Amino acid sequence: MPCVHFENTNVCYDKFGSGEAILFIHPPGLGRLVFQYQRDLANHYQLIIPDLSGHGQSNAKMNHPCTMIEQYVQEIKHIIEEENLDDVILCAYSAGGVIAQSFTVQYPNMVKALIISGAYPKVDTVGLEWMYRIAEGIVVKNPNKLAEILAFSNANNLEDEQKLYEHMLQTDPVIWLRFYLDTHHYNQVSQLPSIQCPTLLIYGERTSWIHHHKLFYQRQANMDIAFVEDAFHQVPSKNPVAFNHLVKQFINKL
Repeated sequence: MPCVHFENTNVCYDKFGSGEAILFIHPPGLGRLVFQYQRDLANHYQLIIPDLSGHGQSNAKMNHPCTMIEQYVQEIKHIIEEENLDDVILCAYSAGGVIAQSFTVQYPNMVKALIISGAYPKVDTVGLEWMYRIAEGIVVKNPNKLAEILAFSNANNLEDEQKLYEHMLQTDPVIWLRFYLDTHHYNQVSQLPSIQCPTLLIYGERTSWIHHHKLFYQRQANMDIAFVEDAFHQVPSKNPVAFNHLVKQFINKL
């Protein structure tokens, strides 16, 4: 597994396939295996799927004050530079989308296109607010239980669920909580006009407390919004055929 090292940070990632590069950004706690159902895309593209620090084998000793958002933006930048890529397509899931949007604002020339499943620029519904509060409470008291819940809700069979659960047990609970808190209280609404690259937002039709946030993006240029029928928030993991199809369809139009 390749890794990139910088400033007391070690970030490891999977690489599959060749061609147009897609870099995936996972939500808090779940790590790179939450994208296990996207590996079929390696038949068409180069996939770069990191464990951000505090997840899997990746770690960082942050000697300076910064948010996890700022830290992860730098980790993504160093991966892209390590791979000698001019630009990438960012593909993020849930709170990983906060990282992807922040990176795109800060380094627009490094992003060819942006794909986010379950995007939001700030927490603006009671449902998402409570999802954060509940997860933050459980990760403090019983991170293994939260790993069990999230593995169950992001896998399609017992074998994949167990693999994801075991991978999540490697997550540092302190970093896990910080990832939640920093994305919970971040507001990117004023930054959205800076995102000019082609963008695809994907939402599960049955989670109105998530897809309500599409309203913040409707005036954006180069923006496509897709809904997956009868799907909840976990579109990449629970509806991978539809998700992967939308990704390919979007990239083929670039």
